[in-house]
Amino acid sequence: MRAAPLAVALVALALRVSHVLFTAKFSVADDAVFFERHAMAFIEVWQALGTAQFGTLLRDAVDHASLQGIAYPVVLSVVYAAAGGVNHVAAGLLQAVLSAATVWLTYLTARRAFGGVAGFAAGIVAAIYPPLILTAGLLLAEAALGFIQALAAYALLRGLAPHANGSRILAGVAIGTLMLRPAFQYTGVLVFLGLGGAYLLMRARGGGADGFRRLVADAARFMAPYVAGLLFIAVPWIAANGLVYGSTAWSRTGDAWQQVYWGIYPPNRGWWPPDSPVPPKYGVESLPGARSGGRVIEVRDLDYLEAAIDQVRATPFQAAATQVNKLYQGFMHPFNTYGERAAGLAPFAVPVHRALIVLGLTGLALSWRRPASSLVLAALTLAISLPFLVSHIDVRYVIPIALLATLFAGHAIDVVVQFVRVTEPGALVRPMAAIAGTFAVWLASVPIILVMAPGMEPLLVHRLHTAAVCLAFVAAPFAVFRLCSRKAPEHTRRWNLSAGAVGGTLALLFTVQAFYAGDWHEWTADLKPGDKIIQSIALPPSWMPPPGGRAEVRLYAQGSHDHAYAPVLRAGDRVIARLGPAFTEGGPLRFEETIMVAASRQGKPRAGVPQWYGVPLDFDLLRGDTLRLELTPEPLPGQDASASWIRVWGDYTPAPGRRLYEGPSVHSRITGTDDSFQKFVATGHPRLWRRLSLASPATTAARATAGRELSNDLSASPGRQTGEYRLRVLIFGPSGDLAAAF
Repeated sequence: MRAAPLAVALVALALRVSHVLFTAKFSVADDAVFFERHAMAFIEVWQALGTAQFGTLLRDAVDHASLQGIAYPVVLSVVYAAAGGVNHVAAGLLQAVLSAATVWLTYLTARRAFGGVAGFAAGIVAAIYPPLILTAGLLLAEAALGFIQALAAYALLRGLAPHANGSRILAGVAIGTLMLRPAFQYTGVLVFLGLGGAYLLMRARGGGADGFRRLVADAARFMAPYVAGLLFIAVPWIAANGLVYGSTAWSRTGDAWQQVYWGIYPPNRGWWPPDSPVPPKYGVESLPGARSGGRVIEVRDLDYLEAAIDQVRATPFQAAATQVNKLYQGFMHPFNTYGERAAGLAPFAVPVHRALIVLGLTGLALSWRRPASSLVLAALTLAISLPFLVSHIDVRYVIPIALLATLFAGHAIDVVVQFVRVTEPGALVRPMAAIAGTFAVWLASVPIILVMAPGMEPLLVHRLHTAAVCLAFVAAPFAVFRLCSRKAPEHTRRWNLSAGAVGGTLALLFTVQAFYAGDWHEWTADLKPGDKIIQSIALPPSWMPPPGGRAEVRLYAQGSHDHAYAPVLRAGDRVIARLGPAFTEGGPLRFEETIMVAASRQGKPRAGVPQWYGVPLDFDLLRGDTLRLELTPEPLPGQDASASWIRVWGDYTPAPGRRLYEGPSVHSRITGTDDSFQKFVATGHPRLWRRLSLASPATTAARATAGRELSNDLSASPGRQTGEYRLRVLIFGPSGDLAAAF
């Protein structure tokens, strides 16, 4: 077993080196621009060693690097200096080694906390988890900080052993180094609270019943090495901040917890930068909204933590759904800014990601088996996770949480293995049937409901499905753990509590994710050549166009990149636009260049990015009672369009009596105001979600596949999709102001 951690680490290293050599892009974008710049500044510092410029250059390099944290730029600069200049492959190979060492430490930490099987399982999961592999090829801090984080976890647990002062000092140094990243500056406080709780648990289990003074003295001796290690980093850092930069504080870039930001998905209307929600006291939805309204608001004036707390108070369930979706939907949306895929493991990204969430929560629910170790690891998990709970989803923010989740996932797998080992084969039938039954309910309940009630609204089907799966999640752990209670009746109450914790946690996770899942807030319809969608918009009675105004049809769509087709839009019997081939004509509408560049890095063509297209519309077509719009992909002459497609979006019917559209913003007078780069990499939608009142009294929509009659089922998704397509008509006044939306 001693060779097992090394073997798993070698597997991890092979996967990471393969990624560096064959699939990594090493894109210098996003925060990588700053890290590269900071690394070059530190190279100038090393080159100036022994000269009069050394002090000034060092001061400036540390000052500028403090915003992102100085640890990674220093490491990167040393690699570049050793390689004789900027060398991304050399940086990637070092990061591959650090990431593999992280896997090795993860194995050792889980083994120390939960046993050998848990260590092996945690090591394997960490070795093949795609985001951890990607860290080797990102010019970002995650590979280096992930290693320090894993080192901190391992040293913290080693420090729980008697007289392990060296490990405790190392843990303090690792935590202090982590805290140089502004987002982690409170890690020490939370981890030390966890250590204090773990010490009291160990003391109680050891039968110590000494007086209070003795307890305090022993606790102080236990904590002193941890504090000494932390002070080794903290004292010079705070002293430098005070003496050199005139700010006796840990962070000179502002309070990291005041810089957190909030986004609800879906609908997600606030993302940063530059579109964070601002506190209600400003009376606006976003920073651009405040500035366009004439308010003078600087970023430093925005208390994002206050905004997040207000959001939680206002919509607690939706706030919980935000956090769940960030983890659950981690690989369902193109959040990976660089569009990278781990070699050979890309198809398994979603299953591994979902399994890690379920197993991690299960292991956490079973943490009563190893309370002291679990408390320390839970405290570190909270400290690492807290700054990211109110940020947009990003591969960088999945990594720190997932790395610690692998430890609890290993614990869950260890419990399963122990359960199977001590249980007779015949007795496994009931728990296996319970687990299989849960998956059967998950997979089969929707088809069964639709067979029994084929005309049921899809949202109701979805909620019935959610209820059935939640009941299965609650019941299955009790069926599984019942055998454990029989084997160890003295622990029956603990096993029942664990069953309730596991079932309740999984049911709650599934519920909040399901009720706010994007697929049930909006839907899509895919059109092949010969298919079409039709939407008839009833115009307001006695409606007259504004003198000197204009009208546009707005269409939210995407399509295949092959140039064998053209999306054709008709109003009445008149063709008003041919957006092709492949959406190359007529758009995009106020689409930010940064988003297009990000799409290109992800390997997406222009047509593949969902966006609004604007088509001018003659007022003559608006003189009747209704306006009939039709969209179809038409093959181009001499082209094979069999593989061509168009995807259009639709929204469920609003509440009765409400003509309200809520979705990607359809109009802004200020270029880029409603475009969000962060939202694009998180969800694939480039535009912020806004509410827009519709002046049309009613809309009817229909869909037809090639050679078939029109149907009021607007999508091929399960159930009957009703509502409206995102085919909108906007009316503008002579000054460009929005006069009405139909």
